[in-house]
Amino acid sequence: DVLQWDFLDTFHNLTLKEVNFLRWLHIYCPAADFVFKGDDDVFVHTANVLDFLESRRGHRDLSSLFVGDIISRAFPIRSPRSKYYIPRELYDGPYPPYAGGGGFLMASPLADRLFLASERIPLFPIDDVFLGMCLRSLGVVPEPHLGFRTFGITRRRGSAMNRDPCFYKSLLMVHKLEPDALLAMWDLVQDDRIVCAKTLHLA
Repeated sequence: DVLQWDFLDTFHNLTLKEVNFLRWLHIYCPAADFVFKGDDDVFVHTANVLDFLESRRGHRDLSSLFVGDIISRAFPIRSPRSKYYIPRELYDGPYPPYAGGGGFLMASPLADRLFLASERIPLFPIDDVFLGMCLRSLGVVPEPHLGFRTFGITRRRGSAMNRDPCFYKSLLMVHKLEPDALLAMWDLVQDDRIVCAKTLHLA
């Protein structure tokens, strides 16, 4: 489905997208077990995501699963020149733990609870942080996982590591790839002729 809502598509309106996405899930996807939410520039290794979920089968707290590249102990940026600028009058103190941009994986029962929380938590202009606030209100601590890479394989954009399919074969999600790079990397990851020395433990 292509979802459209009646507001300007701007950075500070991403929180409205988050709330409407949770509402849409609540109404139209009641039978889903898990939800992956990702940007359009992320590489997702679907087989590894399924392997990860299979490894969690039977866990007692699976209904509260929320996993991604979790940012903890972050503070608001006070520089008015930054698009992430938050004045002290709006929010003071550290942010709750939240999933970095790009994508995350959650259990559907938790998505329902997040939708209800999003209806009562005051909107915040940074969507990732807003979702962290909703998680905090539910008493859910998001789980970090090395298989989620918000800033690429390495933060050094020119590094050859960011183009090495052996890293992608082991990961669940990598953020910030151009469309042609996404397609090329998918073909490389599916190529059984590429033999890699080491893989990341997914569980």
